[in-house]
Amino acid sequence: MTMLLGGVHIPADVLTAWEEQRLVIFTGAGVSMSPPSSLPNFAGLAAEVASILQSLLDPEADEWKDQLDTFMDVMNEDDGVDVHRLVQGIVTKEGSAPNANHNALAQIASRFSTRVITTNYDLHLETALRAHHDGPLDVFRAPAMPLGDDFEGLVYLHGSAEDDPRRLVVTDRDFRHAYFHSAWAARFLERMFREYVVLFVGYSHSDVVMKYLGLGLGPKSKRYVLTDSPDLAIWKRLHVAPLEYPSGRHDVLTNCLTAWADHGARGLLEHRQRIRELVSIASKPTPEELSYLEDSVERPDRIAFFCEFATDNVWLEWAAQQEPFKKLFDRSALPDAVMTQLAQWFARDFALVDDTTVEGDERRSVRAWRVFAEAGGVLSTTAWNAVGQGLLAFSGARPEHVLRWLWVLMEQEHAGCQDDFLDYALEYAEVWDDQALCLALLAHLMAPRLVPETGWGTARIGVKTRGDLHWLDKAWKKYEPDLDALAPVVFPVVEVALLKHLDLEARVGATSIGFNRRRSAIQPHEQDRYR
Repeated sequence: MTMLLGGVHIPADVLTAWEEQRLVIFTGAGVSMSPPSSLPNFAGLAAEVASILQSLLDPEADEWKDQLDTFMDVMNEDDGVDVHRLVQGIVTKEGSAPNANHNALAQIASRFSTRVITTNYDLHLETALRAHHDGPLDVFRAPAMPLGDDFEGLVYLHGSAEDDPRRLVVTDRDFRHAYFHSAWAARFLERMFREYVVLFVGYSHSDVVMKYLGLGLGPKSKRYVLTDSPDLAIWKRLHVAPLEYPSGRHDVLTNCLTAWADHGARGLLEHRQRIRELVSIASKPTPEELSYLEDSVERPDRIAFFCEFATDNVWLEWAAQQEPFKKLFDRSALPDAVMTQLAQWFARDFALVDDTTVEGDERRSVRAWRVFAEAGGVLSTTAWNAVGQGLLAFSGARPEHVLRWLWVLMEQEHAGCQDDFLDYALEYAEVWDDQALCLALLAHLMAPRLVPETGWGTARIGVKTRGDLHWLDKAWKKYEPDLDALAPVVFPVVEVALLKHLDLEARVGATSIGFNRRRSAIQPHEQDRYR
């Protein structure tokens, strides 16, 4: 399951981790390249350093391919050259300012719990975070790292331009110190990757940083990267799942981050209004709008809004294709808040709606029956209870298409079903106008079942009626006035039920109905007035 944000599919795992404060946003040079930041990536940084030094070495030459850190080391070895200070000057150049990527990332990160790591030296992300962060922002600068599996705030993994430039991780020697010798970066990353879901933003396959990051990747952590090159072998080698946007369209990346930030900024009232608009419009929603709805029907805090406004057949047909709704017809599905809301929506607005005045296939009840049949004709426990509750709460006379669900409930009652909904069905006045349904319900509720019993100094298995005796008594009183006329149809039902009880008692050695213990005789007697 993914959500389409600004043209990029973001997996539910990432969004859920974000909402549950388990997401780390890991940013690279790509986020600072767009105006007004206009800063170079690592290759561009090496080229600018070479240009300033008027070096004859070309960082784009084949000998320096994937070795730009070594190139920086060579530049730094010349007498009087301080590459670190040159890099500091480049990333703090006048006129460079936070761009849309920084602002969107800051909004995303600040929405739930701020956990951001950057390999950039510039201060733009920190500036944006301070503008959007509620309260003080913890900032960690290399080599002083927090605990990788328990941190919050912004981490400058390779140093900050605000610090002494000698602390910037720029050259091959710096990287080896951070990841091999002192290994403070590797230790931090190993624990961080093991604990959190990580989203890389602004990294390319050729980024020199990626080969060092691979040293700290935990074997079981979940890692994703926003990239326009999803098929490159490096992602598979590092066990990083690519989230694709069109090649060269880095504006799509910005659109994705901005859409994500806008999505995160919505409060519940805004979500309610948005969902209301989408399910009420006559025109077909866009793929991104449908993606938002797909995400919403999986969210316990938003599913109620969908159920409140989506009362047209088209939304029932759409919901039938969504995984949360499919669980309504899966006997093994465990109940949850989303299922409960969808089940009540299905029962109330479709299956049990009184639409007898509507003609043909436009009837919502007809569509509901079709969806039920096409799903296999089996109700989950959650859906069974929702239909049972809906039958009980039905206002007015229950039409035929509503009462047919009683047949389904009787046929599919199982452990976990709130079976007193069938007890209450004995009270429906209109049920007694349908003799076949009435007798079937009576037979179902008089059927025997095994029930554990304690007392009398021992534990045993008893046999009791499926229905509650209180409601069976009330039902029986409805028969008594016309018992002479009804006896031919009622007596076989009662006789079969009693014989099944006695047979089951004999097989399990139970005595809960046993006349030899509970009653002195079949005929009424004063000593038998207590059941």
